[in-house]
Amino acid sequence: MNVFTLICLSLSLAADAFVAAVCDGLAYRPKTAKRIAISLSFGFAQGLMPVLGALCGDKLLGFLNAQTYLAFAALFIVGALMLIEGFDKKASSVPRLGAKTIAFQAFATSVDAFACGLTLNVLPLPLWIEGLTVGGITAALCAVA
Repeated sequence: MNVFTLICLSLSLAADAFVAAVCDGLAYRPKTAKRIAISLSFGFAQGLMPVLGALCGDKLLGFLNAQTYLAFAALFIVGALMLIEGFDKKASSVPRLGAKTIAFQAFATSVDAFACGLTLNVLPLPLWIEGLTVGGITAALCAVA
């Protein structure tokens, strides 16, 4: 894998995290500290999952059949929590973006990175460089979002 291919892979893996960060910014208007937390958590999850996928390799190939359902479940939970919070009459008028929601979003957007990681161990670049590149590009795009 050359550097250009790794950057293109990183950009494609970061696209869903970028969209989630944009939606968080529009819906919650987070302060600077929360923006940094969103960027770092998305970047960490996106950087860690391909490394875990590469380390697991063929041992968890059956997990790929369930990745769609896991991503659906995580996004469903996040959406349901947002709907419940939106219809809650007792809630304040200012929406809140908590650590639990950010963690669910980070996991849900990084499941595809785990699947991509299953093939990374056959490529010539060191695994830690690939993880840092994917995580760094994701964190940078989420910071812009």
